[in-house]
Amino acid sequence: MSFGQKYPQFYQPPGATLEQVVLSNSKQFYKPTAAAVAAQQWKAHMNKDSSPNMEMENLLEEDDSNSNCCNKKLCWWSPSQDSIAVAFCTESSIHGLQFMGQMKRHITERAFWLIAFLLSLAAAVYLIYGVWDRQNRIPVIVSFQAKEQDIDSLPFPAVTLCNMNKFPKSKVLELQRIAGNPNHINSALAKQQLSFVRSACNAQHSFAKSFHYAYTRGTKPHDGDNDTISEDSQDDMMDFLLENTLDCGEFIRLCTFGETVQNCSEIFKPIITDYGKCCTFNIMPLPLLLKNPQNEGKPDASVFDNPVLGTKRRWNETELDDWRKWDYNEGFVLPKNITRPYRQKRAGMPYGMSVLLDPNIDDYYCPVSDSMGVRFILHTPLEMPHVMEFASVADLEKEILIEVHPDVTNADDDIKTFDREKRQCYFGNEKSLRFFGPYTGGNCIDECTAVVLGQKCNCTYFFMPRDDGVRICNNDLDSTDHECIEKARIDLQATLAKICGHCDQLCEDIAYNYETTIVELQDTMKLWGDPDPEYHPEGVPQWAKHKMSVVHIFFGSETTVPKLRKRLYGTTDLIANTGGILGLCLGFSILSAVEVIYFVTLRAFWKYCRRRMVGRRVADKFVKMFKTNREKVINVNPNRIPIYPSSQFYGSNPQQIMYTQTPYGGNAGYY
Repeated sequence: MSFGQKYPQFYQPPGATLEQVVLSNSKQFYKPTAAAVAAQQWKAHMNKDSSPNMEMENLLEEDDSNSNCCNKKLCWWSPSQDSIAVAFCTESSIHGLQFMGQMKRHITERAFWLIAFLLSLAAAVYLIYGVWDRQNRIPVIVSFQAKEQDIDSLPFPAVTLCNMNKFPKSKVLELQRIAGNPNHINSALAKQQLSFVRSACNAQHSFAKSFHYAYTRGTKPHDGDNDTISEDSQDDMMDFLLENTLDCGEFIRLCTFGETVQNCSEIFKPIITDYGKCCTFNIMPLPLLLKNPQNEGKPDASVFDNPVLGTKRRWNETELDDWRKWDYNEGFVLPKNITRPYRQKRAGMPYGMSVLLDPNIDDYYCPVSDSMGVRFILHTPLEMPHVMEFASVADLEKEILIEVHPDVTNADDDIKTFDREKRQCYFGNEKSLRFFGPYTGGNCIDECTAVVLGQKCNCTYFFMPRDDGVRICNNDLDSTDHECIEKARIDLQATLAKICGHCDQLCEDIAYNYETTIVELQDTMKLWGDPDPEYHPEGVPQWAKHKMSVVHIFFGSETTVPKLRKRLYGTTDLIANTGGILGLCLGFSILSAVEVIYFVTLRAFWKYCRRRMVGRRVADKFVKMFKTNREKVINVNPNRIPIYPSSQFYGSNPQQIMYTQTPYGGNAGYY
């Protein structure tokens, strides 16, 4: 008969541990001490006097200790409090995690908070991705600078004035007279110059000429003039346009700048534009603005045979040296120690520029427009003016007040680290041009247009820069050149953004917006027909009866608020945005990240060390206790039922058992 059959009350059911069997039958082997009985009675007394809520709590605790599932319908899962993950959830400052790690929470509660946490985490990831994606796609924005800029540190705009008439009628009639006389010594030269006149007059078309009206305004060929302009005579054409058209001193009769009377012929320089010959003030000297392709593409003030410059020197070395002191690559905020470009010291009309314009409409021969008067444009000193496209009109017999508002754009140095495609602008020293010294978006487009037209037709308009071997197109309406270049120009306008897409604007730039006020001018004879004999001993000027205009150009305020091109998000902004989103969605902070690091490093390490230390102490105490009680081995009465019935556990002699003191004062046996 086996031990289990002999002692069925100590039968060990499947799945039950030996300790459970011992505890359930311990009262049969030893008698509790008086102290243990008193402790049990006090505990029963406290439970009896406790409130119903406490009794319910005790009941729930007892149920939870006996089974993970107290009810088939409601399962209350209690996670192991010894787990690092559970400890992190219950102690972390991140919102929602503590509800998933707390004791006595129903599984539906944990599932609810798990779903809420995952949704918040997904929202945080989505929002943070949007912030960083925008930073990668559009890293640069334009905002307003915190500090205002004084106008005395900004360049005054370059002012270009163009008479609507390209050639004086009197000079053209004189050329016709000379060309018609074969015996005249300059007959051949006059014929060549008449071809220049026809080419320049046909280069632009007014509204009337678009319908083949106003035919005789310079477009009709003259007897004996040449049909084309040879390559050898192209510089001669530039000189002719600059010297044999209306002089700037005759066109601009009077002028002042900064309350000082100026010599108009000195401060206004003749240049060739898409409108013909114009007079410009405060523009960078053309030897510095334009490059000479024959001089390896480098600006050279000593070389004046650029196709657009002509051959005559128009800037002295002193003026060129003053302009060279300006480092335009550093932006348009001028240092105090430079004198060029010109600047207005104070705001207001008296401190700006004032001019008296005399287009001499009685001497019109081939006006660009169907009207009479003056076209003007304000632009930066680093660009050639686009008169035909952007110029405004100064009407005759009017006084025009032009109040200028500079639009300055500065740039932070830290955006230089971004690619050009992302910041969509160039710093001045990042890109060089073939025909222009300084880089601007307008100069780049002009160069791109000239190159494309030159490649397609092997010729360009007379006002465009060009390479050697590229001639000026013949602009007769029925010429092959005219047909080719007009078609190429129209095609280029449709594809300009693609072909010239590399021509981004400057990161540090300036533009000039303005408002105009127009009033009627008094009778010209009342203004100019009554001179002071002390200053005008010659008497009434010949031009006093002409129809003229007075134009005032000035800054309207002492300061301006510049724009600032800067990073969309700085390092601090990115950290703040990311942390703000994490805090909004998850309650996450820097200390939350520290908590994660702490739990996976120090907490896990010291928990491991503590387990090993406690294990060693328990083992040492067990060995010490075993050695102490080794001499207390007794022979058990055969009629006494052993505590552990398994003979395999006790060895071959189950009659010999050791006893030790139990928590209740009795003896428990062990082998």
